[in-house]
Amino acid sequence: MKFNKILERQIRRKRLSKTQIEDLEDLLQLVSDTYDDFEKDHNMAQRSLEISSKELLNQNRKLVNLNTNLEKLTYAAAHDLKTPLLSIKGYLQIIELKSTFSKEISKYFKYVIEGVERMDSLLTNLQRYTEIDFWKLKPEDVDLNLCLSMSIRQLSDKIDQFNTKIKYDKLPIIKSDKKLLELVFNELIKNSLTFTKPNIPPCIKITAEKINDKYKISFKDNGIGVDIKYKDYIFDQFKRLHSFSEYKGNGLGLAICKKIIKSLKGEIFMDCNYTKGLKIDIILNERINTFSTEKYSL
Repeated sequence: MKFNKILERQIRRKRLSKTQIEDLEDLLQLVSDTYDDFEKDHNMAQRSLEISSKELLNQNRKLVNLNTNLEKLTYAAAHDLKTPLLSIKGYLQIIELKSTFSKEISKYFKYVIEGVERMDSLLTNLQRYTEIDFWKLKPEDVDLNLCLSMSIRQLSDKIDQFNTKIKYDKLPIIKSDKKLLELVFNELIKNSLTFTKPNIPPCIKITAEKINDKYKISFKDNGIGVDIKYKDYIFDQFKRLHSFSEYKGNGLGLAICKKIIKSLKGEIFMDCNYTKGLKIDIILNERINTFSTEKYSL
């Protein structure tokens, strides 16, 4: 701003005394200095913000790389630990068959084998959980009825063991990843088979509903259910609401489902209005078109 022009205009409009002119000059100089200081402070603040943004971006990039490396390490560790673990289980079973033990020693052997099986299940799910981030999506026409049939066949022993009833509507065909959706169906059915009420055979119902260009697939059971305050908690990894002695499980089943559905750009949540057990709703897009460049596979 050229404050001398302002002063000249004031002098032309009205004759000012020398003192008034000096006072006005001082005032305008003060305003000019204040404006210059503000502009300098603003420029410094802007520069500081730009530097902070760059630092934040760099830190975020480092964090992403670190997280990716940790997931790869977890995957490798889980994969490499499974082989010696299965060897331990096999040798224990051979020792048990070829030896005669007292009831007490046999009981201890049983505990050890159960512990190995539990760890094997945990490593399998941990491996699956970490693989999802690197899974290259393979969009194809997926008949969800076939996904469900495959899951039922794979879990047939456990389904028959608990005299389970499974009812389902005709499910849609969507453009998605078959392998991932089969895994989701598996984990949701296993979850319903795990958290059952005492002496009550499990009953699982799967329904489908079209909502615009999306589908809502619902899995509901007659099990123990989940308190509404844990509606988000149950989808976190390694989160358990019960001890292992009460209900077997490793706290990764629903976390795997959440991660898969998120990778498919869908939604998964607990129906808080359902009170006869647990109801999990999945919102799936009619088609997906997101690809990853990594070469991991389930």
